[in-house]
Amino acid sequence: MKCEILEALTNYTRKTMTEAEYRRYTARKELLAEEVFEEKSDIFINLHLSRANMGKQLHGHDFFELNYVLSGECTQTLGSGEQLLLKEGSLCILNPNARHSLNIENDSNIVLNILIKKSLFNSTFWSLIEQHEHIGPFFLSYFLSQDKSSNFLIFNSSLTPDLVELTDRICGEYLNKPLYYKVTLRCLLVVFFTEIIRYSTIQINTHTFTSKVSVQITALFQYLSLNYATATLVSTAEYFHYHPNYLSAFVKKHTGKNFKTLLNDIKLSQANYYLLNTNMSIQSISDELGFSQLCNFYDFIKKAYGTTPAKYRQNALK
Repeated sequence: MKCEILEALTNYTRKTMTEAEYRRYTARKELLAEEVFEEKSDIFINLHLSRANMGKQLHGHDFFELNYVLSGECTQTLGSGEQLLLKEGSLCILNPNARHSLNIENDSNIVLNILIKKSLFNSTFWSLIEQHEHIGPFFLSYFLSQDKSSNFLIFNSSLTPDLVELTDRICGEYLNKPLYYKVTLRCLLVVFFTEIIRYSTIQINTHTFTSKVSVQITALFQYLSLNYATATLVSTAEYFHYHPNYLSAFVKKHTGKNFKTLLNDIKLSQANYYLLNTNMSIQSISDELGFSQLCNFYDFIKKAYGTTPAKYRQNALK
């Protein structure tokens, strides 16, 4: 990381998280997004700084956390008591249910902390979910499982010049906030994540369903991800040769959601992706998602976000 960016990020971290605030946060069992993220922001970036006798209190949060080791090493302690040694180039992704603490011995160990709200994580990394054997189960275990499993993924890679440059750009965009920086940040995070996946070995601890159920849930999720615009309970049941009542009960038992809610969650994820990552018109997005009338799409987004699709997109671009 460039010295000027590291210095700016260090100052930003100290400014936004004083020692007193850090002690207050780490004493808490749960952190909420509204306490951490800036207004109208869905990404928060700072450094994990070393603090004597601090960082050992386990805590949880309602957002995804990414810890990226830029220099040295750190120890991630999980709610299960398991301790993970993260070395330079390692990226650890914790789902919102994961209870953990991060211990850094001294300031020569530099750990970048990237926090992402659930809605953005969902829409930003949607394109990667079906294409990777570990990303898919990690996603499914959180979004579809009803037992609130605590999962993590660790990518162990080399700190290549390309990744260093990407990290600098991500931090620079976040700190300087130039025009359209939110869109740029999302794009850079996808490239950053993709680069790490390509050249990493993976350590995974993710809840899995029983093997048979895992196959069924994954197949169902993939089908709905491709056919969300036209899928109904009846048509989906016919595709899998199930009775609609059986499919309805199966979905409820293994996801904790009814079929309509599950389908709407997938539609909302796609709506997020199209609104935040494309220049498609509102009408085109509505058609793509299978809404028969534009007003129905407006009601769908307003129920989820309290505003219209256009204003939701506009606020996200600021």
